[in-house]
This record gives sequence, structure tokens and C-alpha cells, in this order.
Amino acid sequence: QINTVGPRRLDPTYKTHVPNPGPFRIAVFIVPSWILKTPGKRFSQGSFAFGQYWRPFDSIAATPGMRLAAIVTGMCMWVGWESFLLVQMPTAMLAGGAGVWLFYVQHQFEDVYWERGDDWSFTDSALRGSSHLKLPRVLQFFTGNIGLHHVHHMSARIPNYNLQRAHDEIPIFHDVPTLGVLDGIKTLRLKLYDEERGALVRFADLRATHRARLVAR
Repeated sequence: QINTVGPRRLDPTYKTHVPNPGPFRIAVFIVPSWILKTPGKRFSQGSFAFGQYWRPFDSIAATPGMRLAAIVTGMCMWVGWESFLLVQMPTAMLAGGAGVWLFYVQHQFEDVYWERGDDWSFTDSALRGSSHLKLPRVLQFFTGNIGLHHVHHMSARIPNYNLQRAHDEIPIFHDVPTLGVLDGIKTLRLKLYDEERGALVRFADLRATHRARLVAR
């Protein structure tokens, strides 16, 4: 695996930037908060006569994890844990596999940048060691512009909703390794970095090189 070092390690003045909530955050955290916490406040303020019945839920909704746990428990009680897992487990495995692939392809492609010690450059690592994975618009939206990974590595302080704009308006980002979905799938075969060729290769390529060297002897 080719690791790149981002601004968090290099810049001691780095400050965390909290991006705008995306659709996933709204679905998982804001909606549960509205269901479990906000009504409790509304009802307890006298807008509704049955406010006292919601007040215990205020403490339950204190953290996102507890809100999510309350929703999972409620769904299991409603449809049964077998039905819940039958729907959620395949979905989670599919989403998890896609997520692993998205992170893998960002630094695992044939002409990836790789250098040792003093030859390593932060700028080259960001621009040549991170890919621009061009996804269809719908996938780009739901993955939070994750394919514009080269922009993120150049400056992790750029929020995800501004990554496309930064890529379009800053010329330095226009000449970076660009991959399509099919190209990204093909990179799954690349497992080793060949320092002589300066490229990632397959195990089959290594075996072929080894056989050629044996024949040459």
C-alpha cells in the first residue's frame, strides 16, 4: 500500500474543518434527533399536553450512537431481528465493499507516485500519488465527492462540497492521474510496487519478470 502524508501531520497549525452535513448525516443523525430529542423539547415547553411522556427520551438522544441504537432496537422490535438483519446485512456488506474499493483506488493505480526519504515531495504525493476517480454525477453526490481525492490531499481543509469547484478553477489539478469506474476496477489486480519500472504491478508480472531473469542467466 502506498501511504501519503496529509497536512494534518505536516502543519501543526492545522485546524479541523467541519463540512456541511450530507444526506447520510441527515438520515442517520438529524432525523433521529428530531424524532427522539426535538419533540421532547417541544412537548415539554407546553406546546402539547403530553410533553411529560417525551422527556425521558431527551437523555437517550444525547449522542448520535445512542440515537442510532434506539432506532435499531425499535426496528428489531417492529419487524423482528431476523428481518432487520436480512435487509441491513447485505446492504452494509455491499456499502462496505464499495467503500473499501473507493479508498483503495485513490492510491492504488499503475503510475502512482512513490519515493523514499529526501526524494519524497508533498506536492507530488498529493497530485501524482492520489487519483481523480471520475464517477457518474449521482455516485459523486452520494460519495461526497470522494473521487476528487487529489484535491483533498493537497489541502484537507477544503470541504467536500467545494472539491469539484477547486478542481475546476485551479489549473494545477487539471493534469493529475484520472481514472474511470472501469479503470478503478482493473486496479484491484495491482498488488506490488516495482521500483525499477516505477509502477504498481500484478503478482503475475512479478512471476514473469522472475522467469525472464532466470532464462537470461
